[in-house]
Parts: sequence; structure tokens; C-alpha cells
Amino acid sequence: MTSFTFFIGHSYNPFLYVTEIFWFFYSPKMFAARSLSVLRCFQSYFQVMHKITSSVSNSLDEDMKRHVKSKQYKQALELFKQSSVHTDASINMALKACISLKDYEFGKQIEKQLSPSSQQNEFIQNSLFQLYSEFILFCIICIL
Repeated sequence: MTSFTFFIGHSYNPFLYVTEIFWFFYSPKMFAARSLSVLRCFQSYFQVMHKITSSVSNSLDEDMKRHVKSKQYKQALELFKQSSVHTDASINMALKACISLKDYEFGKQIEKQLSPSSQQNEFIQNSLFQLYSEFILFCIICIL
């Protein structure tokens, strides 16, 4: 059997190393313990990520709401474009800003990226209806 020497100076038999790994992962007790620790790790990771994304999305929602209420539509859209996390509330406010700025192209881009659950949101559906109604009126006015 060949043995290798690490840079630390330890030598080991690769066959024994593989055997240890095999028994560590495939023995029933170790597999159950390993699965539980992996699940706990994923659970804590998702809890942390949820806290981070919810705090980011809540501040985005509040900032966008403030800009839309004060009729600063360009700033609201800039915030929306800079953020990678969008809630239904921020999407709805971005659509309202698009309607006010007559930025129909960006409104259509937002619609194309909607998740199925966001497509079912009544507020977003209403804003999309408004967006396309305004767009049709704009087109009719341009033709006349």
C-alpha cells in the first residue's frame, strides 16, 4: 500500500482514509446525526437570509413609498432598479411610478419578471391594468 506525506509531515494510508469516510457517512447512526446537523445548518442559514432580505425589502418598501407619496417617481424607480430583492409592495409602487412617468417600457419589463404569486396579487393586477390603459390612451392620442 502506498502512503502519502502531507506538507505537515503526517503520512496516511489512502485506503484507510476512504474507509473512514465511508463509515462516517454511511453508518446509520452517523448518517442520521449528519443529516440532522446539515438540516440545522440549512435552517439557520435560511433564517439569517430571511432576516437580511426582509430587513432590506422593508427598508426598500418604506423608501419607495416615501418617494412615491412625495411624487419623486424617478428616485423611486432608481431604488427599485438598484435593489435585487423585490416584494409585491415595491413592485406595485414601481408600476405606479412607471404610470406617472409614462415609462411603459420599464413597466413591461417589470411585468415580464413577475413571479406567479406576484401575478395573482390584486394590487399589481390593478397597477398593470392602469399601466396598459394609460399606454393605450397615449397611443390613441399620438395617432390623432
